[in-house]
Amino acid sequence: MFSREGTVMNVTTAAAIWILAAIGAAIGLGRYGGAFALAVVTVAILVGIELLEKSIKWLTRGVHAREED
Repeated sequence: MFSREGTVMNVTTAAAIWILAAIGAAIGLGRYGGAFALAVVTVAILVGIELLEKSIKWLTRGVHAREED
């Protein structure tokens, strides 16, 4: 993992790569329903976290701070 000033970075990116690999494996094994469900859950979680970060200001500290805040 990478860190900057004691803060771990790129965890979401790494998790997204792993989940994409799992979705690809499910498709490769012919489990289309499971792959679709996993994709929907993944998008819902990522969007939900984004909404939480926008609504709860202390979640945007550190490397997650946005320029427009």
